[in-house]
Amino acid sequence: RRAMLMFDGIHYDVLVEHKTGQDEGSSSVEEVRNFDLSDEEALAGCVALVKGLHDAKQFTDVGSFSLKCMVCGMGLKGAKEAQEHAEKTGHQNFAENT
Repeated sequence: RRAMLMFDGIHYDVLVEHKTGQDEGSSSVEEVRNFDLSDEEALAGCVALVKGLHDAKQFTDVGSFSLKCMVCGMGLKGAKEAQEHAEKTGHQNFAENT
């Protein structure tokens, strides 16, 4: 068995397949989080999903994203500057600056 994970530059998400009930008229939905190692269709679906999200730029580039220190308001670029600012000041509350 295997689980599928997706990393967006900040955190991991478990990929889940939703399967509807097999009985006629059933509206139940089952969440599948573990897949057989031989399930090539599930693997191909996950790869296609991740490729589509990547092509649509649905990820965070931690090297160049804009951040704001929520303690002092300083603007920062990328995780490296945020880490340096945190080490220098002790500030640890950052938000993405859009």
